[in-house]
Amino acid sequence: MHIIDAPLGLANVLTVLCALVCLWTVLPEKRGGVIQARLLALSAGLAGIVALVLLAGVFDVSHDPDS
Repeated sequence: MHIIDAPLGLANVLTVLCALVCLWTVLPEKRGGVIQARLLALSAGLAGIVALVLLAGVFDVSHDPDS
């Protein structure tokens, strides 16, 4: 039984890094502080990138018409 089918690649590492930076930018809001507009835009942009990368991994692209 294989737990992980694909090797850990650069895209995976960058996706996790984007997600961590996204969480780091919204920490002041979690602590009850005021979040700056640029950090709010940055966190939304990074969350969008992470969502697109995760969605792109769902589709299996194959040029073979028989599969």
